[in-house]
Amino acid sequence: MTKPTTFDECLAAMTPEARAAIETLRRRVHALAPDAVECISYGLPAFKLHGKGLLAFGGWKKHCSLYPMSGRVLSELAADVAKYEVEKGTVRFPPAKPLPVVLLKKILKVRTAEIESKTKPKTSDVDAWMKSVKSAPRREKIERLRALIRSVHPSIVEGVKWNSPSFRTTEWFATINTHGPRSLRLILHAGAKKGATMTVPDPKGLLKWLGPDRALVEFASLDELESKAAAVKTLVKAWIARLPTGASS
Repeated sequence: MTKPTTFDECLAAMTPEARAAIETLRRRVHALAPDAVECISYGLPAFKLHGKGLLAFGGWKKHCSLYPMSGRVLSELAADVAKYEVEKGTVRFPPAKPLPVVLLKKILKVRTAEIESKTKPKTSDVDAWMKSVKSAPRREKIERLRALIRSVHPSIVEGVKWNSPSFRTTEWFATINTHGPRSLRLILHAGAKKGATMTVPDPKGLLKWLGPDRALVEFASLDELESKAAAVKTLVKAWIARLPTGASS
């Protein structure tokens, strides 16, 4: 039997009752955690956040299951799940009665906080890194470029990666290159993804391609950065949309 490769393929293999229950929870997760991305985990329909497992679902004839992918979640919410059958990090419920929104919201809140405490880069890391930039004009250009990239989408966060200010949604996609000449370079890439091929519209001809999965935009001055700002925002938005787990618009 062929293993499912998409959320929909997993649902198709379930009974109609289980499929309806998981579809309901699927919609609720998208509404409550808009930055979560659908995926398959151990053959189950699941969601991930910042590249880490958020939760997964299972659906069978007599019951459905929710897997918070962390023992901490059910331990912290023991009173809330007391009326359900709970075993080894699993909450079971009848297909006719999907978990209520209030409980699902609590589960997502605890699991999201756990993930972000471990994986979400901190802006303070970049702020600390910025103190190493001694040139005031160069520091001003970097700060402007940081703000420009963060303004593209609310899911974008920054951190220090490859010893430079870098940006991510669920994957790293951009790095400010501050080494070498006085000009500033924004490197767009596919993070640690192997074999990715990126193609994005570039009507202004700003991109200099360094390979199939990376390109750069160069700014010789703050004035040049300001003149290219709108086009750069459009490029960054198109770039993250092309990533396998890009931010939504």
